[in-house]
Amino acid sequence: MHAEPLARSRQLENSHRVDAALALTDMGDARGPDTLAALASDPAFDVGSRIRAAQLLDEAGDPRGIAALHAIASAPRIADPQRIQAAEALGRLDDSRGANVLFVLASDTGRKGGDRVDAAKALDRLGNPSGKQLLTELAADDRIGRLARFKAREVVSNPLRFRRK
Repeated sequence: MHAEPLARSRQLENSHRVDAALALTDMGDARGPDTLAALASDPAFDVGSRIRAAQLLDEAGDPRGIAALHAIASAPRIADPQRIQAAEALGRLDDSRGANVLFVLASDTGRKGGDRVDAAKALDRLGNPSGKQLLTELAADDRIGRLARFKAREVVSNPLRFRRK
């Protein structure tokens, strides 16, 4: 079976569909990036696979990858952990919208404390000074819960241990 029908087959696991679209892209087939873009923007597709498809699309030099990451990071119906993952990926691509989304998520007092800390940690990993400031504030915030405060304090007290290269 050829890669294009595999990439579009709803009977395959999402990760295999992304792999098939990547194979098309690697072969220089124009259907590869188009399929990656379709997968990255398909709301029926699991968010982790959408993020991976968007990142692969960007690696292929297609601007639809960054657009898909921004759409995922900005979508209020997507769970915060996936939004954080997409926003951090966007920030790693030097798109400031990723840091903006992370700042909003980390600052929003209506969100779970752990998600706020995770967003601040991602902001810090991107080298944004707001990340450290938010982590310091969250480490002292009694409203976010003991575990979330502990996670924030861990990063504040030992930043090199938690910073990804």
